[in-house]
Amino acid sequence: MDGGRWYAMGVAQLQSAPRAVKVAAAGKKAWECDLSNSFPTIIANLVPPDQCRWRMIMEYAKDKTPLRREVAEAFDIPCKEAKDLILSLVFGRSLVKWRRSRPEIVGETPTRLRRLCAELADARAVLTRDFRRTGESQLSATSRRVHAVEAEIMRKLERATAAHGYE
Repeated sequence: MDGGRWYAMGVAQLQSAPRAVKVAAAGKKAWECDLSNSFPTIIANLVPPDQCRWRMIMEYAKDKTPLRREVAEAFDIPCKEAKDLILSLVFGRSLVKWRRSRPEIVGETPTRLRRLCAELADARAVLTRDFRRTGESQLSATSRRVHAVEAEIMRKLERATAAHGYE
């Protein structure tokens, strides 16, 4: 596992192969799981229950498309770039620094995006309050905490799939 992502090594891997090729090649010897931008979803599940405090995190975790479209339209950028921007913000990038690096972007920053950034900063503070190692940044501690949850999810998936005959 590298940074929360599990993948095959070497030439005999099927990660980028079409699904039909994977099934034909591996059958019941392999299984696939895509945690689909799990970081914000895991954060949404780790923060203390408070629907008002974490409204944008919860909305984004539930359905990423509306905010991505809103950002793409506001900044006049492709949806893929909006997705990449939001994901980088989830991982701690500064929206202000991104805006400075893109002087051609003149559109107003959507309120919901600013709110998401503020909630993410608050969530990092809450989630790492008693979790940070000496000298560790909030970003590193948050990533470490989320990766621990991802690893637990993978262990549970492995046990569940093994119980159904998958190796």
